[in-house]
Amino acid sequence: MMRKLFLASIVLAVACIAQAQTIKVAPLLKKGIVKNSTITVTTNTAGKQVTITSAGRYTVSEDTKDGHIVDCIITDLTTDAKADDVVGRLLSASTEMMKGVNERIVVDKDGVATGIKNYAEVKKQSEKACGKLIDALLEEAPQLGEMMSKETLMKQVMGQLTEEAMVAAAKVSASPLALNGKTINTGMEDEYVNQQGMKMKRTYTVTDGVISSTATLNMTRDELKQIVISQVEKIMPGQAETIKQNIDMVMATGLVKFNATEKATYELADDGWVKSINMESTTETMGQKVTAITKVELK
Repeated sequence: MMRKLFLASIVLAVACIAQAQTIKVAPLLKKGIVKNSTITVTTNTAGKQVTITSAGRYTVSEDTKDGHIVDCIITDLTTDAKADDVVGRLLSASTEMMKGVNERIVVDKDGVATGIKNYAEVKKQSEKACGKLIDALLEEAPQLGEMMSKETLMKQVMGQLTEEAMVAAAKVSASPLALNGKTINTGMEDEYVNQQGMKMKRTYTVTDGVISSTATLNMTRDELKQIVISQVEKIMPGQAETIKQNIDMVMATGLVKFNATEKATYELADDGWVKSINMESTTETMGQKVTAITKVELK
């Protein structure tokens, strides 16, 4: 009898611990709330490192029947990308073209992004800014123009600005809105699409109110084939049809490899908003390895 009581007490204790380590991420959302953000991303590609730091604001501008509108705007940006660092300049351009553009994110009552209210306006403003940035880059690095046309570069940078991609960007690991609406406990798993368009599986750990996550690539062979085709369509559109016809042969060579991993730690403020994010990621796509360290602070 005593043994049964002892075992029952252990089961109860474990259940209590598990319950205590469960967090529902539902930040306080009401019109007028403002959060200032600082995001620093250090990226290393082919031995070249570039650090981009952006300052911005998240403002709850409207309360709606189904949730809220959160205005997101980049107010300032600095980059240490050198004029001859083409990859670094393109990375900077991807962020810089959004500077001063007010992105009005539609969220539900828990803060989960579902749409972009002013998508047409955002696309128009960012496309104009992107064109100017690409012109400046081609002037400073004319050798790039010999490799890719302005149209190809524009397509590569602007490809991340479909409405679907922008909503997905609000859910990637480094976004302050990433965990909104989730009830998280140790061992929980979910799926999302990272910034390179790859499907990832994320596993969580909760310790003393801090949420940690690890993520790995989670794609089928057919999905990886589509990634290859999409990459070629962006960079070498003239070769896309040939790749489509020979994609199985290309994949069979083993030369086209994909891998992606992410580790992130989230701290929440008393009002449920993310206070800080620290993330490390590594992505290997078609022979190109990219590592990034991202630090996010909200206050």
